[in-house]
Amino acid sequence: MTSGAAGFTYVTRPVVAHAVGTFLVATNVVVATLLPLIALRTYGARPFELLLMTAAVPTLFTTSIFWQALLRRVSLRQYIAVQWAVGVLPVMLMPLTQQYWQLLVCHVVAASGFAGWVPLSGVLLKRLYPDRVRGRAFAVLNAITLCSQIAVYLWAGAWLKIDAEAFRLLLPLVVAGQTAGMLLMAWIADGDATSAAPAAAATFAPHRPAWRALIEPIGRMRAILAADRRFMRYETAFMTYGCGFMIGDALLPLLVTHRLGLEYDQITSAGFATFRGCMLLAALPAGWLLDRAGPMRTASVAFAGLVFYPLLLLSATGAVGLGWASVLYGFMMAGVNLAWMLGPLTLANSADQVSEYVAIHTTLVGVRGVLFQGVGIALYALTESFIWPLVLAAAMFGLAAWQMWRLHADGQAAAAPVASHAHLPPAPEPASQGSEPAKELA
Repeated sequence: MTSGAAGFTYVTRPVVAHAVGTFLVATNVVVATLLPLIALRTYGARPFELLLMTAAVPTLFTTSIFWQALLRRVSLRQYIAVQWAVGVLPVMLMPLTQQYWQLLVCHVVAASGFAGWVPLSGVLLKRLYPDRVRGRAFAVLNAITLCSQIAVYLWAGAWLKIDAEAFRLLLPLVVAGQTAGMLLMAWIADGDATSAAPAAAATFAPHRPAWRALIEPIGRMRAILAADRRFMRYETAFMTYGCGFMIGDALLPLLVTHRLGLEYDQITSAGFATFRGCMLLAALPAGWLLDRAGPMRTASVAFAGLVFYPLLLLSATGAVGLGWASVLYGFMMAGVNLAWMLGPLTLANSADQVSEYVAIHTTLVGVRGVLFQGVGIALYALTESFIWPLVLAAAMFGLAAWQMWRLHADGQAAAAPVASHAHLPPAPEPASQGSEPAKELA
């Protein structure tokens, strides 16, 4: 099947392999979210110990810039092999654990590898799909991801309900699928691509101290953000949105248990299942919107819609109220998810910079995870109420929508004079004293 508009063949072996690989690798999110429950029910983890597990993934997104630095130095196949060793192999060891701290160590190592997946995804998206169809392609991949996660959640939940120790068999099966998915990604890399950057960028001074190589990605991130003001403003808007997101994410478990008093089946059906299902329904329309409106306007509209999510949580009195909040949350987050991934691809000045921009974007997720996860809990503890932190979250979503819309408007205003000037006829050049235009035309 070929797109007439873009001349792009949708069904090719690399594209199909990318879709299947995405389906298999997407289960890493399921593992990360099931582990706190395993720690609680199998190892009797205390609340602070659970916090260490839930905070590991967003916090360790800060390692993304170091993964990007590796991606610039090695081939894609070598990168995938390293990522498997860091992000997948520790999950294989989890069934052997007998204590909480052993599970935590495996989880922390795997979480640091989780961050390396995003720069690789950006490179594959840029290589496999042209600009005019990339939004729709990513939307399809996002839908595939959600289907994979929903299926494995339901399967794992049913199995663990029967046998709490079933994770010792479940995790190796999941790892086998992830390994197959990463092998498909390695096949897509085709072996002849040396890296995400040009060969010259992969050459470094041979005798630099190790500490210089370690901190270099931080310096590059600061330099890029300082030089590219548009990218800086984009990240500022996402940082504002991230404050609201992290507050809501931290408070949700407390709200559904302490305030709403819901059981686990009510939480998973009205919360998780409804949220993921609505994201799935909205994935393709959101991709269509992004291809036409661009990531800035898409993100702005989604951020504006998210203003009502904390307010719906505040008004909820049971599972039905949580369900309505999850419906809105799922539809809006579909747009946020697409804009989050494709914004850096759009803002990067060249294909060689894509992985670096995506890595910076991902690293800042970890920064806001560190900064804002405790804000909601602290406000709740100080006020003994959900009102103030959730109202703050709504305000942050609204401010982020305004920031992103201003970024789009300023970009349009800057482009308008250039576009209008391009349509003006060229001014005639004055003839020099020695020229003879009539003879030249003749």
